[in-house]
Amino acid sequence: MQLLRWNVVRGILQSKQLDAILLVLGVDSCFNEGCSRLFDFLFGNKLQQLLKAAGNEDYEDIFVIITQTAIHLYCNPNNAHFVLPTASRLHDVRLHCLSAHQVESDGPLGEDYKAWVFVSVLKDLHKIGVPYCAPVANAGFSGLVPFDPMKLEAWPLVQAYAAEDLGGHGFFTMTHTVVDVTPDLEALYSKLDPLSLTDLMKKDVPGFLQQWLGTPSSSPCLGEGDAHGRLSEDFSLYIRHRLAQGPPVRECESSGVWPGYSVPFRGSGVEPLSDDHRRYPVHMVCHLCDPRGPLCAWRTFFFTPIHSELSEDAWLARRLYCCLSAAVQLGIETYVETQRPQKMVDVIIRSFVEKCELMGIGEPLLSTLRDNLEVVIEHVDLVGRSQQTRRGVWRPLLNQIAAKVYSIPSCHPHEVIGTVAYGDTFVDSMVILDEVQNEGSQEEEVKQDDEQDEGQDVRHFVLTSQVPVFRSVMGAQTPQFAADTEGQWGDSVGDVGDVHLVNPAAPNCPISVKLHVYKDSLVISEPVFGVVPIPNKEVESLQHYCNEDQPAASSPLVLVVRFSVAIRRSLPVEMLSEENTVVLVAWPHTTARRNLEQLKNLFQHVHELPKTLEKIYHSYATSEVDKDGAIRSYELHFSKHFKLACSLHHPVCSSVLQCMSSLGQATMEGKIVVSIVTGAPGSYQDVLVSELSDVMTKMEGDFKWVLLKQSFDRTQEFSTIQLQESLTTIVLNMQKKVHGRRSLVTTKRCHVLLLTPGLTGALEVLQAVCTHPQKHVADACTIGAILLCVDPTNTFICGRTPFPNLLHNLNLATTVVLTGSQQHPKCVAMAQEVQQWAKYCNPQCKVILAPKGVISRESDVDLILAEKRWKGVDALMDGHVSCSGHICVHTLEPKFNVVVLRFMTALSKILLDQKCSELLPVEDPKELSLPEGLIYHLKGCVQFGAHSSFQYEFTRQSSELCVTEQDLREDPVPSVMVFTGIGLKEDVLKLWLQGCQHETKTLLPMRTREDLTTDELLQLKQRCQQLPLPPGLYFTGHHYISMDGEKSAEHPLLDDVIFSYVAEQNAIARDRNASTDTEFVWI
Repeated sequence: MQLLRWNVVRGILQSKQLDAILLVLGVDSCFNEGCSRLFDFLFGNKLQQLLKAAGNEDYEDIFVIITQTAIHLYCNPNNAHFVLPTASRLHDVRLHCLSAHQVESDGPLGEDYKAWVFVSVLKDLHKIGVPYCAPVANAGFSGLVPFDPMKLEAWPLVQAYAAEDLGGHGFFTMTHTVVDVTPDLEALYSKLDPLSLTDLMKKDVPGFLQQWLGTPSSSPCLGEGDAHGRLSEDFSLYIRHRLAQGPPVRECESSGVWPGYSVPFRGSGVEPLSDDHRRYPVHMVCHLCDPRGPLCAWRTFFFTPIHSELSEDAWLARRLYCCLSAAVQLGIETYVETQRPQKMVDVIIRSFVEKCELMGIGEPLLSTLRDNLEVVIEHVDLVGRSQQTRRGVWRPLLNQIAAKVYSIPSCHPHEVIGTVAYGDTFVDSMVILDEVQNEGSQEEEVKQDDEQDEGQDVRHFVLTSQVPVFRSVMGAQTPQFAADTEGQWGDSVGDVGDVHLVNPAAPNCPISVKLHVYKDSLVISEPVFGVVPIPNKEVESLQHYCNEDQPAASSPLVLVVRFSVAIRRSLPVEMLSEENTVVLVAWPHTTARRNLEQLKNLFQHVHELPKTLEKIYHSYATSEVDKDGAIRSYELHFSKHFKLACSLHHPVCSSVLQCMSSLGQATMEGKIVVSIVTGAPGSYQDVLVSELSDVMTKMEGDFKWVLLKQSFDRTQEFSTIQLQESLTTIVLNMQKKVHGRRSLVTTKRCHVLLLTPGLTGALEVLQAVCTHPQKHVADACTIGAILLCVDPTNTFICGRTPFPNLLHNLNLATTVVLTGSQQHPKCVAMAQEVQQWAKYCNPQCKVILAPKGVISRESDVDLILAEKRWKGVDALMDGHVSCSGHICVHTLEPKFNVVVLRFMTALSKILLDQKCSELLPVEDPKELSLPEGLIYHLKGCVQFGAHSSFQYEFTRQSSELCVTEQDLREDPVPSVMVFTGIGLKEDVLKLWLQGCQHETKTLLPMRTREDLTTDELLQLKQRCQQLPLPPGLYFTGHHYISMDGEKSAEHPLLDDVIFSYVAEQNAIARDRNASTDTEFVWI
């Protein structure tokens, strides 16, 4: 989601009324720290470190100029592979980079070209923003260095602005108004976005969790002081480590570990309790807050009883904590749906009271607990600063929630047990749905707030979900498991081994235990809470579940034990839940999994689990509970939704959400595979499609294909509606009635080959296909291959500026087809450069050769037609950034237009070829300005003779001309010529085309017999000799004699032949004179 950050930086252009933001790295900016920090923010936090690790100044030879219409990026061949992976995801980037051959052959050209780009891009801009300053160490945002615009004149690159040979206009700061944008950027750096949240999940969350996972519960402790000391030391080391990285960002409640009786509450100190409670504490409250980040968590850990029986106070505290944690989780869900903190607090209090009643806690104790319940929620940014929110309005923030029950009354008069506390840090995501598209889902959802009238799709993710919720701390030596020698559990059936104990109320915090199966009991043992037997007589149900469609060893097995209420008090807190259920899970490919497979006949098999337990099984099936489970769960269930929520600020149709969640998960059977062929005009993509069509036609077997392409003589741009209608028709044609109902026929696979028109970007087509408004069509269609045709000699529109969408299409393509002519002198060198760019932008794409669109290897055809699935969810996310939720069509910079001319006049091929040869390619690296009226490509069907029609195509940058004769037609057909270029005007192109008409000649005179030449008369006489004589005449060899005896040396039909010949010549003259006088006929 790099595009999201680029857009928020662009927002500064509007707020500060700037024309551009300048970012210069390396020695050209005297190693300015403000520019380096912005570069890290835009290109990824690791990129700057990679550049410095290279140890070469050439790697920092980069500058970026951000405007409202384009992003100008200068780099060199040595560092292009660092910046192109990010730059290629921007739809409007304009790359300025010389080739390696140009730099090697002409050393000074690199510096001259860089200065020329810098001056040319900025010369027409006036107000420039520069991220000049950076926060002073240990001073935070308030310690910014005062900005002096004149300091920019010391930058070597800025000094080149005054060079006369580069077209400069004096000092940079005198020509432009320079503004420091560091204060505006500082607010963006601490803002939560998908990239920063992912970094938080990968970097900060694991370190935060490690402090909790290393609690003293994992090893024996001799008492409360030992446990308190160990955990306090872990927390203190973590806080000191974080403070060593910089000063604390905000004043926050200090972290700590307290015995339950001494937790500070509402400004008070230690709560009153007896010496017996101090000697044998019930629990301890733990709180850890990152002083330089947003992570914060509260937990209550319980000491194992020193006696065999659990005291009344300990049993009460455990029940209250169980109710409190469940109530907080419901409160989080309420806040996510309503964005109203007060409603969340009301739900937590009401839920807490209801759950206490279910746990057997009644009045008057319940009223006291309700009064002593305190709930606090705080919204913070990425660094932990508190933020203000508007009621009912979602913002991308991290939320810290904490709930505490103070002064819990003890069973002893005038004494209290202490405090239990629970708290988490979570992030939520909300996407507003289009009401028209989402009426059905609104009816199903129960609205608790009448003010909320818009449909919405909400999700949340608890960053501290893997912090142990229910955990025992060993307060004294706990008996460990030993073989049952007295037979109190019955005969041993088998030792299962290590399994995971999962509490349904905290599914993300499993505990590794050992399971032993006896005839009369199930025995669970663990080093902290010891040995827990569950007698069979107290077991209400014993069920197991596994995926029968997978091999037994490769799928997890879930064992669900539901016990009676009678033994609930004797169980450790890890097994305490509202459902009175213990869930045991065996990992795939483990000894415990194999042992349970052998013993599963002892348990009742179920084919379906409850919804809560089904999530537990799915988390184990997708390995979301291992050491990397948090980040994996985040990526599977939340990241896509959060990206879309941050990208959109308007209602979005439900098909977009469906596309983001299902893309890349389609199955082969019953799917219509859509393969996209795109490329700049003149890249032979139409020839490639024709070749593929012939191959697909010859294919035999269970296969069907459809070709979708737009007529080349259309001026309209890519039509989303037309494509979606075509896909709907294809899906309907593949359906038939089965048993009176319409169902998708899967006996034939359908492959749709889609040729995009003009300079259409692949992203627009992807959005149109994947976000089809009809759900059954969207489900039936899936993206296959994305073929990008690139003629290396037709890559740059001018100088070293690539065609619009080239880099973006390289990032999306699955296969890059190099279609350049091998005979072109520059094709080989430029093909190597394009191939490098393709690998930089998209390392997974394949590159194949197809000279002029003709594929010569069968393996290349198989690669293109392979029914692979395109998995580019992030690309579609980028496509919806700053859009209204519907299809987002990006404008190209520079703006290309298409002009179509239709006419009935025959052209002169010689003159048309001459006109095209005058369109010289723009190859000067310093040529950055694009004048209006540039013709880059022309294609048409024209007539050069009376009845012959030719297909004519010319590409300016490659100077490639292709002329193909069409079928002869008796009736004249209209000619058409399609021009593609920048700022083309119809009247100018008409004059250009009229210059290709046959040259005007003088009128031919009408002829008579006297005008015939001697040669013509001789030819006519010879023609007469081949004609038969009229009746009554004969030839003697010298004379023609009639029956009357008349002699003649001339053939008797000579006059008729001469008359016919003169008439024929006069007809030709009249036709020629008429065609010469006729004007150009336009349609």
